[in-house]
Amino acid sequence: MRQHQWRLMLCSFLFPAVSFGNTTLLADENSSDDKIEYNAGFIQGLNVDVSDYSYGNPVPEGTYTVDIILNDNNRGKRSIFFKNITNNKRADACFTPEQIASLGIIPDNKQGDVPDNRKEEMADDGTCHPISFYVSYAKSYYNTADLALNITVPQASLSQQYSDYIDPSRWDEGVTALFLDYNLNSYLSDNKIGNGKSTYYNTNVNWMAGFNYEGWRFRNRSNSVWSKNNSFSNKNIQLYAETDITPWKSRLTLGESFTSGRIFDSYGIRGAILGSNTRMQPDSLNNFTPIISGIADSNARVLIRQNNYTIYETTVTPGPFEIKNYGAMGTNGTLQMVIIEADGREKVQDIVFSAPPMMLHPGTIQYSISAGELRDDSSGDSPVVVEGEFLQGINNFLTWYTGFQLSENYKAVAIGNALNTPLGGISVDMTHARSDLKDTSQSGESFRISYSRLFEQTDTNLIVSSYRYSNDGYLNFRDATMIRDRGENYDDKKRDDEGNLINTYLGVRAKNQYSINMNQRLWGNSSVSVMGNYYDYWTARSPLSQWSVSYQQSMQYFSYSLAYQRTKTGIDNYDNIYMVNINIPLYRGINYQPLFSSLSLMATRNADGNTTFQTTASGSQGEQSELSYNLGATANSHSEARDSLNASANYRTSLGNYGVTASMDNKSNRQASVSANGSIVAHAGGVTLGPAVGDSAFAIIEAKGAEGTTVLNGTGSKVDGRGYAIVPYLTSYRENQIGLDASKAGPDVDLIDDQVVVVPRDGSAVAVKIETSVGKPVVLIVKGRDGNFLPIGTNIYNSSGEYQTIVGQAGMAFLRGWDGSSGALSVKSGTVGECVINPEPGIAQKISAAGDTVVQVEVKCI
Repeated sequence: MRQHQWRLMLCSFLFPAVSFGNTTLLADENSSDDKIEYNAGFIQGLNVDVSDYSYGNPVPEGTYTVDIILNDNNRGKRSIFFKNITNNKRADACFTPEQIASLGIIPDNKQGDVPDNRKEEMADDGTCHPISFYVSYAKSYYNTADLALNITVPQASLSQQYSDYIDPSRWDEGVTALFLDYNLNSYLSDNKIGNGKSTYYNTNVNWMAGFNYEGWRFRNRSNSVWSKNNSFSNKNIQLYAETDITPWKSRLTLGESFTSGRIFDSYGIRGAILGSNTRMQPDSLNNFTPIISGIADSNARVLIRQNNYTIYETTVTPGPFEIKNYGAMGTNGTLQMVIIEADGREKVQDIVFSAPPMMLHPGTIQYSISAGELRDDSSGDSPVVVEGEFLQGINNFLTWYTGFQLSENYKAVAIGNALNTPLGGISVDMTHARSDLKDTSQSGESFRISYSRLFEQTDTNLIVSSYRYSNDGYLNFRDATMIRDRGENYDDKKRDDEGNLINTYLGVRAKNQYSINMNQRLWGNSSVSVMGNYYDYWTARSPLSQWSVSYQQSMQYFSYSLAYQRTKTGIDNYDNIYMVNINIPLYRGINYQPLFSSLSLMATRNADGNTTFQTTASGSQGEQSELSYNLGATANSHSEARDSLNASANYRTSLGNYGVTASMDNKSNRQASVSANGSIVAHAGGVTLGPAVGDSAFAIIEAKGAEGTTVLNGTGSKVDGRGYAIVPYLTSYRENQIGLDASKAGPDVDLIDDQVVVVPRDGSAVAVKIETSVGKPVVLIVKGRDGNFLPIGTNIYNSSGEYQTIVGQAGMAFLRGWDGSSGALSVKSGTVGECVINPEPGIAQKISAAGDTVVQVEVKCI
């Protein structure tokens, strides 16, 4: 992109004393094709070729990465081809039918208002056309100052899409690729036991092998362990294949996976799962917001406000209207709709909404159907099970959902509703289950309720949920399988002296579960949080609970937090922890990185009365903080507790991340570890090493000649010696901007498109080719046959007729890749006509001897 920017933006400063009307360079196919004649006699003191401006400011033909501004809405970056359709040296933006559809533009089914003398030529092209070819009265213009292509289309020709909608035709399934992801951790400890020592050694590697082919993603997860005495074990964790079912916005998974867990408890399954992929939907559909409707008496303005901000405004015609896409912030709050009629009258309506966990956007459907056998290492039984889940957003106030589980010895059905009420969001569901055990059958019900609300007056966010088993006859599918596998019955009475069931899976079934989560913003940058969980059981086992309250505040020079946590772990057995934490940022100037950038001080006190003091200093070095490290110390008030020192460091490179840790205490215990993670990717261009890619989509960049250039994503990736780089952790079904740092490119390379926008599918390996121009830079000082400098604005082409550069003041023209020994350059000008710059040995020798510097060479066009 850098070279294209230079070519276009050069026009804005080549003429400091000249104005040709609007200084913004436009490519507008609806502007007049009438030729404009300039009188060069009025341009004094400059030799200027103005012939190229007879049809407006020129835009060279080619592909440009531009920001698409559609009816004043930014639709992201796209690569658009600009085609010189009328041979008037002004290229117009040229759109393919796929690009038109991806923008949500509805064609007129006719050739718009394109002039008759251009229709035949465009029809013969068969690939792309100006915007007016598709829609009457539509137009576009290219603003080179902002690198933005502004498109104006009648509102009636736009589909009612959500602002964050991305057409599925843009979803990239990627290329064929084979990769191996690894995460290695090697741990060594040397502990003192009495008068002796115990040494422990362990190396653990988590692997993920992947193969992408024709829209299918094959994955295998495994774990390898080497421990002391050279014992080795390897265990397969997961093996599956998946693909998208695009028309259904769904994903099909075959092999070993996990059920969704939205209605029933999640468990491992070996079989097939077909279900909605919410990532394929726009975020505005995944996040519940009510549809706003009203009636306008005239052509009225409608404003949607939230927290005193206007988040959306539109104009509606008289009659009923609905607004679905307005970009509400959060899932709780109060919206205000203001209808401003043509005569100035205002109608105001408040819409309160709270989204409980199961609430869906009106009209949205989510589902999942799975079939296979239970996959659980703790069970010797693997019964076949079929499970289905269905959720539907009915309107602004109601979402209903249902599900079933069916196995030979287990059957369950669930039904529930999620409600958006003025008092908050509430979801309630009931599950009925019947389990066939060793010799008996039992049934029971489970009820679940959750509540959430944002109190805007006090800015309090409250989430309370309770999950209760209605009787001790209820078992979920996994529990029922475990009990049956162990040959137990519900009425087995094996109990210990305290009344607890022993040697049975029934002994750990929860009866009631409660949880609360509240966050309250206070004055300044402070807040208080309360969290709590409580569990009790159907047996005599003592209930468990955990409660915590914390206060956080950020000051000008430091931040601190206070916390208290109380945990009940048995009968009359409580752990109480008090904690104070202070974080102090140390000085960090723009051009200075101190050895340590922050200091953390923490003190905790437990129920035994021991107070622990921890101090940690953290820092980083490198342009992108590639090296990060910590030094810490721990001291205790009890003499029998262990005081220790610890250190860690992590180095992020283009090949992966590498880390080390070490610690020692006053009891002669020592520890050390090393870690490494990264990926090895095999693709059509060869084998490339890079950062770990995980389960997410990733990009394979090809940028020939840009070796060593940094990828602009903060992961430490760099283009390797063969011109490739790996970019991990792309966001599926969303626009991802992939770019290289042009300032880090070598002196002999230009990045023509230094940024590319991709929309990957889940787990895809997307090929991103960044065009480069490789060769030594040279500034030609071009003179004509008469010995005078060529006029400003004269275009220069290579031997193939491709545009290369433009002549500026004093006949200077910047060029890359021309070595002066082969390939003549041609000049086409309305002032000097046509001439040729021939290669010469003297020119080639001077360019070659320049090294990394930009050389000036005087040439003659004859």
